[in-house]
Amino acid sequence: MLPANLSIMKTTILLFFAMCGAGKPNHFPIIFCYMKLNILLITWLVLHASCVGTQMKQTKNDYKKCSETLHPLSQMAITVAKNDVFCYEGTVHASVGIAIGYEIKNNEIVKFHHDETLYKNKEAIKKGVTGADEATKILAFQALIIGETEVTIQEVFRGEVRQSYTFKITVK
Repeated sequence: MLPANLSIMKTTILLFFAMCGAGKPNHFPIIFCYMKLNILLITWLVLHASCVGTQMKQTKNDYKKCSETLHPLSQMAITVAKNDVFCYEGTVHASVGIAIGYEIKNNEIVKFHHDETLYKNKEAIKKGVTGADEATKILAFQALIIGETEVTIQEVFRGEVRQSYTFKITVK
């Protein structure tokens, strides 16, 4: 059985050949075949995106160890209790050069706890499909003692920091 996105692609290609009369004298001008191909390609992309989104939602719901999640657009400061684990989620795609990193201002107050990588398409990776390594990476940090520090998250593209977010962490 093919994964959903490959099955959709196979169906799209078969529909294209059927509409353009592959193997028969073509009754349609070639421009109509290209237009149909564009429509089918757009349809496939939309369906593929919805399949990937569904796979991601199923995987992400399994991870529930974080008491707080850092959000750069809405929350630049958080307060956590001693021993709490808080997280940052970011997109990584190693084959393209997209990664995330971090810096902790004071490791005595907050330490890096662990990370987890949730791949969007595990089946394609198992089959050895190149470029199928897009994932959500979760960086987990633990509050050790009472105090204040900063955690900086870096979004990296091909070794160069493209964006960074500094979060103020208060441990009570």
